[in-house]
Amino acid sequence: MEDITIAITMFGAGPIDDKLRAIKPGGQRFTGLFDTALTHYKDDNRAGFVIALSDGCEAYLEDAIQKIQDNGNRCVFNFYSLYGSGDPAALAEKDRILEVALSMREKYPDVVKSHPYFIKTLIEGRTEWAEFGYDVCPSVSVDHPDHAERLKNGNRYLPKFNTWAADLKTVKFCCTSGDCTSCRDSQAISSWLLVSIEYFLESKERLLIWAEVTESYWSQFTWSPYHPRHATTRA
Repeated sequence: MEDITIAITMFGAGPIDDKLRAIKPGGQRFTGLFDTALTHYKDDNRAGFVIALSDGCEAYLEDAIQKIQDNGNRCVFNFYSLYGSGDPAALAEKDRILEVALSMREKYPDVVKSHPYFIKTLIEGRTEWAEFGYDVCPSVSVDHPDHAERLKNGNRYLPKFNTWAADLKTVKFCCTSGDCTSCRDSQAISSWLLVSIEYFLESKERLLIWAEVTESYWSQFTWSPYHPRHATTRA
């Protein structure tokens, strides 16, 4: 059980006491979800919280991160627009959210494990060499027939990667909704950066960024040598 990584995802933007998209199957809202999760994973180094950034997140973000820190856990960032938005990547105050997210990484580096370069790419949806989208996304199911041309366009993809439906027989389009127009899936963004090392070879400084992004990604998983539980062994 020690090698199991636990990811707890928190959505929404509002006061931390409203507890982040806590909705029962019948549609009723309820509170206490975050504090309950903290209780379950007190000082559990396998547990990492995934905080979804969105407009208004600055109202609760630092409070949430402080609670995660006090609870002996870590967190990474994801990104979703607010409920009711037709664009999943829409942010009314993109620059402000980026500034807040980066400031939290700088203030809580031992808690927020998302690398600044990843955070910037996640929110802006681009790097120095390309816009993120279907043509460059590596997280497409290689056995799905719709990707035949994508796999031949010269951009990297994850070999043998497939996403399966609940029947464990049907190959799905990708790891998210299949709507690539404004996808900002954090795992897909991470994969894109990790497979794109050729764009970081122009200098030692750039290569260091890639190495740090890679290590911060792998540090989420308890079986990884970059996870904090293995810090003594690495030293």
